[in-house]
Amino acid sequence: MSTLSTVPDDVLLIVFETIIGPATLPWPTAEYSPERAIAPFTLAAVCQRWRSLAQATPTIWSYFGFPPELKLHTQHLRRLDILVSLAKNVTIDVLFECDGWRPDTAQLWNRLTLLMAQWRTAWITISDGFKNPFDPDLMPQILHRLKQLVLSCNFAHICLPNAPVMARLYLNCNSIDLQYSLPQLPSLRSLICLTAEQATTESLCRSYASQLVELCIVDDMVHGFSEPIHCLNLATLILDDALFIPQIHAPNLHELAIRAHTLRGLGDTGFANVVHLVLYGDVHEQAADRLQKLRSIVTISFAAPEPIESLCSWRSIHYTVTAGFFNQLATVHPPIFPALESIHFGVAGSIIPFQSLLDFIESRNQVTEEDGDHAETNWQRPSILKRVTMSPELEISMPQWASTRLSHLLQFEPAAQ
Repeated sequence: MSTLSTVPDDVLLIVFETIIGPATLPWPTAEYSPERAIAPFTLAAVCQRWRSLAQATPTIWSYFGFPPELKLHTQHLRRLDILVSLAKNVTIDVLFECDGWRPDTAQLWNRLTLLMAQWRTAWITISDGFKNPFDPDLMPQILHRLKQLVLSCNFAHICLPNAPVMARLYLNCNSIDLQYSLPQLPSLRSLICLTAEQATTESLCRSYASQLVELCIVDDMVHGFSEPIHCLNLATLILDDALFIPQIHAPNLHELAIRAHTLRGLGDTGFANVVHLVLYGDVHEQAADRLQKLRSIVTISFAAPEPIESLCSWRSIHYTVTAGFFNQLATVHPPIFPALESIHFGVAGSIIPFQSLLDFIESRNQVTEEDGDHAETNWQRPSILKRVTMSPELEISMPQWASTRLSHLLQFEPAAQ
């Protein structure tokens, strides 16, 4: 008798669930996983006992992901039939990406839309020609199980569903019909908005402002919002255009990510509690001046934030830090970012101005006679720079002299990340 034959069913189910993987699709990005798609079929093919146990466990058949190019559409349609049969009424994860309409892909998509009431997480990318499941005449009135929706489409008419447990919503659409009724999304905490209409973006942000914890706006709006928006619970704010900053009041914000060269000023935003700043685009000395109000910054990262990097492939996500930026940090008094302790350079960067970076670190980490001159005043010395990290690609490009001096200034080897 083999060892596996003595394993109880409940333990074997734990093994099945571990092999199948996480219960939901990643956020905010997801790619078709052939390994996850085939996993339940592989388990069911081991032996008769495993087949019976797998077929009696609906949760391991909940991944309804399909590749962008359905070359073997007949096999995928057959797989969908099996999934529908074995998943029964459990919640399912749907991943469907297709840029061009074809009869075979349309047939598969139509079948998936019939299962909307079971959707738990959905990553949908479709174009004209496909059935619009978000048409109010076709969509279920309430999607009780939907927790996460990523929707990218160019339908002329889209209505959002009422989804009482949906916590995360990503929209890349031309427009959303909010004229008659606003969707009931009481659990919404994360909103990523890439709509083409300014009125739609503003209406969504304003409607859910009080409950959002994370907000990402990627929109080329000429005038910004018509009136300020108050986001009392917002912890993370990501703006591809910093035009919005003076109009978003978020007193409890902890993380701010912006395309630096779009920054005009902070206004009276009340961002006093921001501790993590992410900058990308052209980071020049004017950016340092315009960010002086952020007195609590502990870490600065030069890198595109995850939603921008993963979802906005058509935009430039690179960053360039000028020598003037670090020169401003080194010379301006009172110091900019007095609480700064850590700097990270991400993978998308170009040449780093090592000399000015090192001069800035030295200005913060070396005790000078000027420090003693301020001993009798209320002047407070800024924090010591403790950590400088960079992507392996950038670390390789770092000259030996710069690496040696950086290690000396930090008093330990700079860590790579």
